[in-house]
Order: sequence, then structure tokens, then C-alpha cells
Amino acid sequence: MADLFYGPYKIIKEERDEASQTVLLTFAPQPESALQKLNERVSLTMYDAAVTDKATDHTNLRELRIRPVVKEMMKTILNWNLKISEIEFLMMKLTGSVNEAQGLAMDLLWGQPEYERSMLEVDQIIRKHADKLPNANKPA
Repeated sequence: MADLFYGPYKIIKEERDEASQTVLLTFAPQPESALQKLNERVSLTMYDAAVTDKATDHTNLRELRIRPVVKEMMKTILNWNLKISEIEFLMMKLTGSVNEAQGLAMDLLWGQPEYERSMLEVDQIIRKHADKLPNANKPA
């Protein structure tokens, strides 16, 4: 079987989950990287678009990931016959929806809303995971 890559990451294991239509990709260690990316769960659609037989850089990985999304968004815009003057508003609403979902996820992960988080809690988390940080980012 030929080697497969997700951008610069060599895939050493794949676990498909048909129920969620995702694939958990496990990557070979990257000795040159301070922060190791060990795995990533991607949709089957993303897998088909972004997994290749040659390693590539992060910029090309982003292009592989985003190009089909733009194509799908253009189809949707055409199917709904949106006016050109509505595109900026659409992007603003999309960005707002993404930010709202991300904020809710962060609140759930932290167990409290952002306005209740303190810098002491932030520092404790950073110190707890300091062994995973490059030297320049380690707490004093």
C-alpha cells in the first residue's frame, strides 16, 4: 500500500466511523516539530479532497481543504440566486454563526462562560501542558 499524507503529515493509521461519516487519521511523529500533531478526525468528504499520495506543505493542504468548500458555496449561492449585494451580509452571518458555535464549544469545554474565566485559570492550564509547548512559549 502506498504512503498517504494529509498535508505534511504521513498517515500511519486510519479508523473509519461510518456512523459519523468520519475518519480518524493517526500521523507519524514529526521530529522537526515542537508541537506534535498526532491525529485528526476529518469528514469522509474532507478525506477524499485532502488526502494525497505525496506530502505537501500547510499552504497547499489549506488549498486542498478550502477549494471544494468554495465550489459548494458558489453552487449554493447560485441555487438560491443571491444578489451580489447580499454576499457580504451572507459572509458576515456565516462568520457570526461559526464564532457563536465556537464560543459555545469553548464554554462547554471550560465548564463556564468566558466572562467568568480568569487569567489564573488560563495560566494553570498552560503550566499543566507546558511539556507540549516550544521553549519560547513555556511559562516563566
